Order: sequence, then C-alpha cells, then structure tokens
Amino acid sequence: MKRGQFIFDGVSSETLYTLIQNRPVIEAPLRKVEWRSPYGVDGDYPFDEGAYNNTEMSLYMLTNGPNAIQDRQALYDLLDTRGTYKEFIPYFDSEKKYRVMLKDKVQFENQYFFGEKQSLSVKFTVKPYKHLVDNDPIVFTTTSKTITNPTRYIAQPIITLKGTGAVTLTVNGISFNIVDLPNIVTLDSERYSAYQESEQGVLTSMNTKVASKDYPIFKPGDNTVTVSGNVTEVSIKPGWRSLL
Repeated sequence: MKRGQFIFDGVSSETLYTLIQNRPVIEAPLRKVEWRSPYGVDGDYPFDEGAYNNTEMSLYMLTNGPNAIQDRQALYDLLDTRGTYKEFIPYFDSEKKYRVMLKDKVQFENQYFFGEKQSLSVKFTVKPYKHLVDNDPIVFTTTSKTITNPTRYIAQPIITLKGTGAVTLTVNGISFNIVDLPNIVTLDSERYSAYQESEQGVLTSMNTKVASKDYPIFKPGDNTVTVSGNVTEVSIKPGWRSLL
C-alpha cells in the first residue's frame, strides 16, 4: 500500500482520489478499571474489568478528484458509519484491520481556492483490538488439529462445523457441546453466539443447539482442537488480534 492510501469498508481510497496527509497519533488502549474508596480505608482500590476502552484517532485527508462536489459527497457517504463499526486498513499499519466508527462531524476545511482539491478532518472512535489482515480460514477434515496463535493476545475464533447429530468440540481440553448439529453451525466466540448463515448473509440463531457456558478461545502459542461425532469439516477464522 502506497503512502497516504487506505481501505475503508472494503473500498480503496484510490477510487475516491483521497490520501491521508500525515500519520496520526496512535493511542494505546486504557484498561477498564473502576477506582473505589472503601469507608475507613486509606487510598483507592482498583476493580479491573479485564477489558479495554476504545481509543480515538484523528485523520487529516486531502481529496483531489475531477469534481469537488461529487467527490466530497462520495467520500462522506463512505466515511459516514451510521452507528456501526467499519473496517479500516491504513497505509501506516497495513497488516491490521482497525474497527472504527465516526466520532464527530466530518469537516471540509478549505478556506482558500485550491481548484478541485479539498482538505478534510475526520475523528474516529477505535475498538481496542486490531485484527491482523493475515487471518485466512483454517480448514481441516481430521478429528484433531494444532493451531498456533502468533500473537501475544487471546483470540476469539469463529468456528464453523459441518455434520449431523451430537458433536463435541474441544479446545485446549475445554469441551463445547452441540446437542444436535443441523448440517452446519457457526460458533462465534466474539459475539458469544451460535448461528446458521444463509447465502444471502441472513443469520438464524442456533443457540438452542449448544449446551456449553464458555465459547472457545485461542491462547498465545499452540492450541489443540479436537472434534468427536459425525463431523465432516471444520473451518476456523482464527481472529488473530493485537492491541497496538
């Protein structure tokens, strides 16, 4: 990816004649900690939630397309996240997918005449974890597989099982039971949900088919995955991620 370029929600900035003008400040996520002051006790005590807060990112961009009005509208339509997180891959961190949402209004800042050039500023709220671009699915048809997490952080995989009947998925010795596998089911450890997805992308809940409390996770290093029952294929989107 060339200097200044980015991909936003699957759209390359090249198609919108837009570049990031300079590298932004990168904030490290802050741990979610509540400080409490017990009565009669000196000092405050931390209560750690085991999670991280969002960060913010301010970007300054320049668009230089053939039509200032149309280019401005097209760029705004892309950056207007409409209350949902979108994937953002910037040139300065091209191996990671940021999940961002518009934090403040988009400002087109031209005060003087620059032809069709337009400068603008954008502020995003950013989820603490960035997912690696290199997250290709891992597919196997055997009863066991060792999967290596290359990062320092726990990953929340999306695991799709094909088969029928009672099935047990075991990750690092922890079992996840499916009481009646209906040909195909997806276990989403990030959403804590089981579902089927149609060809049109419609999700149908399969939560009643599972009988386990915790969803599978991949720790740093080697992870052992085994399946028992009538399973014909296992497909895993590993979800490798990083805080920085």
